[in-house]
Amino acid sequence: MAAHTLSHEKIVNTAISLVQDQQVVTFSKLGNVLGTRSQSIYNYFKDGDELKAAVAVKYYRDLYAKLQHSLIGLSGKAAVLKYSQVAAEFAIENFFITQYVISMPKWMFHGDQGVRDVLNDSYLLLKRLVDPLAADAEQSLVITRMIRNLISGEVIHIGTGRFKDPLMEASVSFEKMIELALINLSIDN
Repeated sequence: MAAHTLSHEKIVNTAISLVQDQQVVTFSKLGNVLGTRSQSIYNYFKDGDELKAAVAVKYYRDLYAKLQHSLIGLSGKAAVLKYSQVAAEFAIENFFITQYVISMPKWMFHGDQGVRDVLNDSYLLLKRLVDPLAADAEQSLVITRMIRNLISGEVIHIGTGRFKDPLMEASVSFEKMIELALINLSIDN
């Protein structure tokens, strides 16, 4: 691939491929894979942190698009359950990218507007699903945090192979946990 065919998107997608193959992402490695010099990558990203932020933006945009598509026609507790299942499945299917993205230091999320915006889209979508079911803002906050924690735990344990018990499939126990998290919500739908 000649240097003149480089693009922001190609570099990000190549970085994602490297992460999925459990390889270290460096500009030198990207240059080799893309058939160009590592210095050419600097025309698109000032450093590795900026590239990592771009990977995070793509990850969260893809997640958000999948969530939106999966939630069409759903509302209430069914929508919250579907959100939880889709978010967990997406993160597990992309486990190495998930690890890469969540390893970003907090300042990168808060310092990069693009990352902050796409991350907030997913969080706000869950909040919009829970708010009508909750008695008040405090209950909504607790429930959304609980669901996010359950999703994170599910991803970590399944991604590392820790939820393998013949008594119950991990997806079944996850659904039961989400249902328990929603049991005290004020509206039954």
